[in-house]
Amino acid sequence: MREVSTSLQAYEILRNEINPYAEELWVIALDSQMNMVRKEMLFRGTVDFCMIHPRDIFRCLVKANASSFILAHNHPSQNVLPSEQDLILTRKIHQLAQMFEIPLNDHLVVCENNYFSMADHGYFKKWRKPRVSRSLTV
Repeated sequence: MREVSTSLQAYEILRNEINPYAEELWVIALDSQMNMVRKEMLFRGTVDFCMIHPRDIFRCLVKANASSFILAHNHPSQNVLPSEQDLILTRKIHQLAQMFEIPLNDHLVVCENNYFSMADHGYFKKWRKPRVSRSLTV
């Protein structure tokens, strides 16, 4: 088993999987110790677009009995900055992950020699909902 607790470790696992001609979305499913239990390419698109559906992401995670996961997709343009559509999709998956109680640890935009981590750049912190504390009264 391979530990994947940093964005760099995830990038190193995926950098040789990069398709230079078409966007792909990959998922790295992790166990409770942050060890990779599955790495799978779920979607392949065109040079600048990839159709993605959340149900297929969560089907893969449930089958892998994942405790958390990392998403990654490539930009054949070699521009590592996430697009507005990338951010919208990631926020949606982040919210669904909270409902499924399978946390999304990061979403990487991967290029041949570089990557962008949404978690490292603070996106997940601003999307995290504050927990409401409930007290029981007797």
